[in-house]
Amino acid sequence: MVRAKRLVTGAIVLGGLSTVGAAWFAQKQVAQANTQVMNAELEAQTLEVETLIASNQNDQALWTALDLGQKIRQLSDYEEKYLEASLRSRVASALHEVYYREGFVVSNTLQGHGGWVHSVSFSPDSTLVASAGSDGIVRIQDANTGQEIQTLEGHGVGVYALNFSPDGSTIAAAGFEGVVKLWNTQTSEEVQTLTGHGDSVNDVNFSPDGVLIASASSDGTVKLWNTATGQVIHTLESQGDAANSVRFSPDGSTLATANSQGTIQLWDTQSGEEIQTLTGHATWVNSVSFAPDGSTLASASTDKTIKLWDIHSGQAMRTLTDHRNVVSSVSFAPDGTLVSASHDGTIKLWNTDNGQVLQTLKSHGNWIYAVSFSPDGSTLASASQDDTVKLWKFKHGRERQTIEAHLQGVSNVAFSPNGSVIASGSNDGTIKLWDTHSGQAIQTLTGHRSGVTRVSFSPDGNTLASASHDQTLRLWDIGTGQERQTLVGHTNSIWEMSFSSDGTLLASASSDNTVKVWDIANGQERQTLLGHGNAVYSVSFSPDDTILASADYNGIIKLWDIQSGQEINFLEDYGGTVNSVSFSPDGSVLASGSYDGTIKLWDAYSGQELQVLSGHEASVRSVQFSPDGMTIASASDDLTVKLWNAQNGKELQTLRGHKNAVYSVSFGPLNDTTSQDLGYDLVSGSEDGTVKLWHFDASNWDNLDSLDNLMYRACIWQQDYLLYGTATDAQRDICQGFVEIEPLSALWDLPMVARALNPIP
Repeated sequence: MVRAKRLVTGAIVLGGLSTVGAAWFAQKQVAQANTQVMNAELEAQTLEVETLIASNQNDQALWTALDLGQKIRQLSDYEEKYLEASLRSRVASALHEVYYREGFVVSNTLQGHGGWVHSVSFSPDSTLVASAGSDGIVRIQDANTGQEIQTLEGHGVGVYALNFSPDGSTIAAAGFEGVVKLWNTQTSEEVQTLTGHGDSVNDVNFSPDGVLIASASSDGTVKLWNTATGQVIHTLESQGDAANSVRFSPDGSTLATANSQGTIQLWDTQSGEEIQTLTGHATWVNSVSFAPDGSTLASASTDKTIKLWDIHSGQAMRTLTDHRNVVSSVSFAPDGTLVSASHDGTIKLWNTDNGQVLQTLKSHGNWIYAVSFSPDGSTLASASQDDTVKLWKFKHGRERQTIEAHLQGVSNVAFSPNGSVIASGSNDGTIKLWDTHSGQAIQTLTGHRSGVTRVSFSPDGNTLASASHDQTLRLWDIGTGQERQTLVGHTNSIWEMSFSSDGTLLASASSDNTVKVWDIANGQERQTLLGHGNAVYSVSFSPDDTILASADYNGIIKLWDIQSGQEINFLEDYGGTVNSVSFSPDGSVLASGSYDGTIKLWDAYSGQELQVLSGHEASVRSVQFSPDGMTIASASDDLTVKLWNAQNGKELQTLRGHKNAVYSVSFGPLNDTTSQDLGYDLVSGSEDGTVKLWHFDASNWDNLDSLDNLMYRACIWQQDYLLYGTATDAQRDICQGFVEIEPLSALWDLPMVARALNPIP
């Protein structure tokens, strides 16, 4: 009996365990199925983000990636455990791509117009942006926050064009009614109405001195008005049925007009006489814009092209053909960069020297009618058929200043050890010293009989060394600007030289296939290192001064023992000519920049290749490690400087702004004066004759792949959009954990304010 009871009890227990086991197994299957669905959904959204990035739809990509990041952050511990390993890193990489790499990024989307937005214009001080469209209303908004300041109502129907006066006191607006209305920007009152056109007015523009207003009309005429009296001074007959665009030259002496016949006419503003006609477009010319120096005119046409014209000769210098539909608007930035807008839904930034597209922006959902740079160059505004105005700001690594340094190309730049002075060497044979803070020239050093290829400060900052095509090295006293001595021994151009860290030696690389080591104290040649079979372009001491690296035309890198002068290692870069080599601050890694556009990182002890950094589109001319060894900077013939994470090889930023090949890049000392301002100064020199000084924050680059960190930074970047733009509740919810959004009407007359939470380390 007892045994039977035990058997029954055992059966019951086993049955219960079996039931529990079956239930547990069923639950596990359901959980696994749910995690598979979860991963599939997250994978699909990740692919969507990557597709948006690939098609330059960065605004949509940013918010899709933020939404995806929020979903990942809200996963339960169990779901997190079964999250596909690559998804988190792919989302972080997508956010990194949108936030860190792009030049201009949407900072705000302004709504309020009841229809298509045809025109946009900045105030002279760049603080306000005005827009107008088919609803007949002119809206004036804060160019930084997007907060609406004023609305000007008085146009019965569509407004096609508007422009601020040079002093910012007046806005001229015109459109379907065929009149030009002048508005007081302080009082919002209509000052006067200019009548005389027989059809709609398509464009208006103030002269640089504010004395004249030009208007272009579908009646086939352009009128010049006296701003003070409102009287017509000249009526200019357009060649086509309609005049579409008018722009004064920067000096106000010339007026450019564009018409429906596909020609551009240039007029003398004093006499009203036609100077010349520019022909070449196949159909309507919709927009014209003068370059800041007045020597070049850009025109945008329905034939899908942009033409750049030499004002003096009237010849078309270049035709830009990357748009796929009507090009509706062109505008120059203060630095000479050209921006264009098209019915293909894109905005393009162009280098006018070589006709290359610098960046393609896509965020609007329909045709783009107008685009304009702010006078300070910091903001771009675009107006679209999707009823919105978008504000774009240049993000990250923006140049602090540009120095018009030399009449010819800048071959090399260097910071002094304390960061207070920048030296630039040029193909014009001179060396110039610049004050880092003011950008003012301190002195010019002359003596070389040919182009200067390299400049370098001694570790104590008291001496500057220079190398030249004249086959000499020269040492200069920084305090007096006097030449101390000339080192002679090479028999061909000297491309680079490098000080030892103790300042006692100088190594030089030459087209005579040799590397020479010099004693600084007496100027005597100490060693000649033979072994390269072709021109030697770069040389660098290791931080402990035990090894010297040299690189040549054939792509060979040699490592030499400084004491014995013996070759100790041989590295071959199959990418072709190696233009630059640089040791990391701890001496463990050697970076090389090559003709094939890559940077290679090598183990300095074993000679093994560690990784290849790809991203440049042309030869890399210069590579350098940051003082803390965390970042690598590279300069290239593709007109850019790139910054790389030295630990994982990821590209951090691309710095654009030079108009020709960038030959040199140099880090200043690490800025660590406060714990809140950890960053770098960087200087670059280019064939365009300029020296550019850049500053950027590097405080969180050691945690760059953190999803939380990237989401925090992206939400801070979108702060104005969350406050004043068209942000949805869902978008505000995403950023609520990073940016606090709350009513603060007691402090400001604003509906809400965003405040950054404590930064994520």
